Amino acid sequence: MLLGPRGFRALALTAGSVGGLSGAAYSLFTSQSRQARTLIGTPTETPHLADGHYLPDGTGPLPLADADRLLTLAVLGDSTAAGLGAESPDHLPGVLLARGLAEESTRAVRLTTHARTGSAPPTSSPRSTPPSPPHPTWR
Repeated sequence: MLLGPRGFRALALTAGSVGGLSGAAYSLFTSQSRQARTLIGTPTETPHLADGHYLPDGTGPLPLADADRLLTLAVLGDSTAAGLGAESPDHLPGVLLARGLAEESTRAVRLTTHARTGSAPPTSSPRSTPPSPPHPTWR
């Protein structure tokens, strides 16, 4: 199917609009990120650690023992997954998910969180993170 002059004009206008809106959104989000980092500052506290296993009755985190029919839940993400700003480990997203999964499945759940807080502006060089030591629950 060939586009006539009107179809080509509409296609060009649509592509230009999408490109312009994408650029404007990127600029807006980048400036908001810089402003938030200026107002909030760089996180100085270590996030709560709640890795371990959770039982269907809601208890946990417990040190990992050999549990029958153990489910594994990995939480990956940024400062939200790490629980930056959470008042206690009980309010971490991974903990809430692990407890809910344990309750619904009536099985013990092993929670492992892999999250990193902070952001880097696009102009800076990529950050390298030193390898973390093996988690005590890994075999």
